[in-house]
Amino acid sequence: MTAVTTMDLKERALSEAPRLASKLEGVKELYTKEVLSSPDVCVAYILITLALRHGPDRAVAGTREKEKNKVGKGHVDVPEEEPYYSARLSHLEVQRVLGHDVISDRALSRLELNRDSTIHDFWLKARCCKVPDYASACLDAFYAGLRPLRLMFRIPDPTELLAMQAEGARCVSALASPKLLTQVFGHRDCLEMLLHDLAHMEKFVEAGRFWQQVGFFVFLQASVAPFHIQQRQALGRRWELSWNYVSSDMNAVANHMLMTLKSQLMVAMARRTWLDAGFPDDAKADDELSAVKSDVYPRASMSEWKPSLAGCGLLDQFEDRPLFPVKCAARTVCD
Repeated sequence: MTAVTTMDLKERALSEAPRLASKLEGVKELYTKEVLSSPDVCVAYILITLALRHGPDRAVAGTREKEKNKVGKGHVDVPEEEPYYSARLSHLEVQRVLGHDVISDRALSRLELNRDSTIHDFWLKARCCKVPDYASACLDAFYAGLRPLRLMFRIPDPTELLAMQAEGARCVSALASPKLLTQVFGHRDCLEMLLHDLAHMEKFVEAGRFWQQVGFFVFLQASVAPFHIQQRQALGRRWELSWNYVSSDMNAVANHMLMTLKSQLMVAMARRTWLDAGFPDDAKADDELSAVKSDVYPRASMSEWKPSLAGCGLLDQFEDRPLFPVKCAARTVCD
């Protein structure tokens, strides 16, 4: 099987955008009119894209296993919200965006449903083509009010997402404009970006990690973000990418995130020490990282930097350099 390249994705996005845009703008309009709920929008987005790519019959690969349909709070300790309503497929305005060209009568029959069923009913039964189990589970829990997701029709900037996570929420971006639908974000198209957001949500809440992550993001926002704002220009583009990754594109146990922050910051300071001594900067590598920032982040290892600094007599200068104003607090947790 041939791997899908970024160029392939770009060509597909350009081809699909005109046909997707009218449907997805219609979904956005129905959300604004409160016909569709936030999870309804996510499901509609997935179904419309899959129907365009595979046809309305093949978009549904089968019936989901019943045990995977059960939604319970279980070990996930998150604030509960009110469950979301779901629109009926028979609603006249819903039929404009989720009609026979998206959800066929054959697909409904296979799932033992009809046009009086809701979008949620369909989602609970349908095993959709190439949709991972985590996405199904996340949207099930979203409907039940057990996932603090905030629907957006754009991509928030890292500062906005950090603030959101410090408040105990994450976004799910349903990109619907004709311009955004032509874009490819690293190796992800717009549908993959939505699924990627759902993956982050599951990592945000899994295995009792929710509150420790919220605490970590509160720490970042209150203690490290002011340092980042003050030093971002001096530390350069690579630190900017590192900060964006740690503050907005990483969900894991708090200790791992703190260790990652420490590693990235130490390497940023080592690199600054190197540049201040008059050694050359690898600006081209930074440009390449920026171009694929949706996919990668700068690797950070002092095992690569220490020999270079020591060999040039810069190691003591680096080690005497304060990391940031809350260095002691970070070391207490990380060391």
